[in-house]
Amino acid sequence: MAEANPEISAPQRGAHILEWFWDASDTRRCEQGSPQRLTPVEWAAWAALTGFVVTRDELMILRKIDAAFVEAFSEERAAQIARGAKQEGDDG
Repeated sequence: MAEANPEISAPQRGAHILEWFWDASDTRRCEQGSPQRLTPVEWAAWAALTGFVVTRDELMILRKIDAAFVEAFSEERAAQIARGAKQEGDDG
């Protein structure tokens, strides 16, 4: 599923964090078509299952990336819905 992820450039020093994010994101729950944030328990389970040692600072970064991802997805989804409603209004 990695090919479905957007291309993002990150400093080489933090590249592993984005790799971890996309890996953990593959197990993300969705409700009503919108992705949900990964919970602390889900992050802990992911780290335990993968064997990665995640520092507190790395976890905080992962959670901020996760929040930004969910927010951006929600904003894009709302814009798509608005564009669809406008097109339906224009067609009628």
